[in-house]
Amino acid sequence: MVNVILADDYPLIRTILKEFFKLNYPEFKVIGEALNGQEAVELARRLSPDIVIMDIKMPVMDGIKATELIKAHNPDIDVICYTGYRHDLLEQKAIQAGASAFFLKPFDLQVIARKILQINEKKLPLRQVN
Repeated sequence: MVNVILADDYPLIRTILKEFFKLNYPEFKVIGEALNGQEAVELARRLSPDIVIMDIKMPVMDGIKATELIKAHNPDIDVICYTGYRHDLLEQKAIQAGASAFFLKPFDLQVIARKILQINEKKLPLRQVN
């Protein structure tokens, strides 16, 4: 099971991601939803997800600052950032803040899911062969 927090100020985006995962990737469990970066940080501290999928442009606290705080508190939590704003510095800032991946909207939901699987695979312990 991969525990996921969704952070986006638009409920429709969170619903689309949640329903896509439910229908196509039952191993992804959405354990929390945040309306802004501050809520994402608080949820990440309380719930310790495997991955936070986060919009960059949100009220109260943006996704870049939230990523920094999440990674500072628990470096094992991976953060995937996305935005609809096409600005080269946003990707650079997100990666510097500790994001594992960055996507521009509109993005392919399958690509996000494959990135989650790839990130999670790296976390799994290697099997010992007897």
